[in-house]
Amino acid sequence: MTSRDPSSGSGYFLYHSIGLFPDKSRRVSEALSALATVWGTPDDAQWPTSLDLRAQFIERWRQCIGAARGTLTTAENVTSALYSLIGSLPERHLAGRRLLIAADCFPSLHFLLAGMAERRHFTLDTVPLRAGETWVRDEDFIARWGPDVGVALLTHVTSTASHRCDLRLAADRRDIGTRHADLAFLRSTLT
Repeated sequence: MTSRDPSSGSGYFLYHSIGLFPDKSRRVSEALSALATVWGTPDDAQWPTSLDLRAQFIERWRQCIGAARGTLTTAENVTSALYSLIGSLPERHLAGRRLLIAADCFPSLHFLLAGMAERRHFTLDTVPLRAGETWVRDEDFIARWGPDVGVALLTHVTSTASHRCDLRLAADRRDIGTRHADLAFLRSTLT
């Protein structure tokens, strides 16, 4: 596990980006118990209650990251979310352009994008790891990010080393006309 403060219980486990926080076990147990109560009660409030909880979750994320109302959603997993996002893009965002991804991104995303590249007419450009390193350096990613990049895929926490990417780098590249997807928050900043 990597962590900014090992004694705090916060950080990420390696390879799956499973976030930790203080007293996680107790808090998750309480939340799951409350959910079981909602779904186990013999009434018809399960869906309205669940959808309200989902809306509260989305609203909290929206406030945390400063997203506009109505621009966030949830997904079952990052691979299906990316498939939906890439599949929804107009042709002009990808055709004849590069989709930039780091070598330390989730393997399932590389597999998915490799399969989509020919059909959506983009070139999958993977930024490699430096020799002997376990994550792609932010500056290496930025160095490959030119005006021919239609989409740059950033993940907040790397799959292979739990390195935290500096997502502020994406804001610095908007001036060259690239759209980017930040899957850490499962939000699209495509305009």
